[in-house]
Amino acid sequence: MILEMRRNSLSFQETCVLFKIPTLETLVKWVKIYDEEGPEGLSKENRGRSKPMPKTKKTYDVRSNS
Repeated sequence: MILEMRRNSLSFQETCVLFKIPTLETLVKWVKIYDEEGPEGLSKENRGRSKPMPKTKKTYDVRSNS
């Protein structure tokens, strides 16, 4: 995708439309990763949103101190 964008001198906006990328910011981020880490940087499994922390139940000690 990025190579095709550069080979065909496509703008970021044209590339987003052609490849159905939802936001320009997403493409900008992908291009930055590609330039810094190469194509393998885009295939890392840890890309995307991080998983939320699981909710923990608070426990209280209800014993009296008397």
